[in-house]
Amino acid sequence: MQQAATFRTLSVAVFPRESILRNALLVAAAVVFIGLAAQVNWNYPFIETRAGNPVPITGQTFAVLVTGALLGSRLGTAAVLAYLVAGVAGAPVFADWSRYYTTFAGASGGYLIGFLPAAFIVGWFAERGWDKSGWLLLVMLVANAVIYVPGLIWLNRWLAIMSFPVDTFEAGLWPFIPGDLAKLIAASLVLPAGWSIVEFVRGRRSE
Repeated sequence: MQQAATFRTLSVAVFPRESILRNALLVAAAVVFIGLAAQVNWNYPFIETRAGNPVPITGQTFAVLVTGALLGSRLGTAAVLAYLVAGVAGAPVFADWSRYYTTFAGASGGYLIGFLPAAFIVGWFAERGWDKSGWLLLVMLVANAVIYVPGLIWLNRWLAIMSFPVDTFEAGLWPFIPGDLAKLIAASLVLPAGWSIVEFVRGRRSE
């Protein structure tokens, strides 16, 4: 039986009958989704790091935030945790098909950790209807900022010689903001569009 309406997410609207099997399949699908999105990689035109290297952008953050909104706070966080565990265990789900603990312990390890609270935050607000409106972009911005907190701290410690925050922000924050904003806008549009499709289909069925 469906619980309170405040816990309704798009995944529940599409698959309303809750079961262990349904939840397991949703988590597995989310792991595949995030893993494939992590392989979507492109470089900014005209944007480089201080060292002159191109700034790589992946679809990983987009997929994590969408997963949180689709599955809700608890199941979405569980899906992201399963993704991280799968990568550490040897599944090639990180960017550039990388895997194992060595990838997790690299420069991006803090950002990977930040995926967990980010998915929870987006999921929590989605359960309360924020995924149906333009306000979802604000939630996405907050969640993305949360990713940066452990990400930048980890990066600073990993590189050791960098000063915090100036050099750390130059290496791990400023160059990535334009791409992150583009991904956040896209993610904030996907969920309301999904709800519109679901409501349209339901309306046609009730006619």
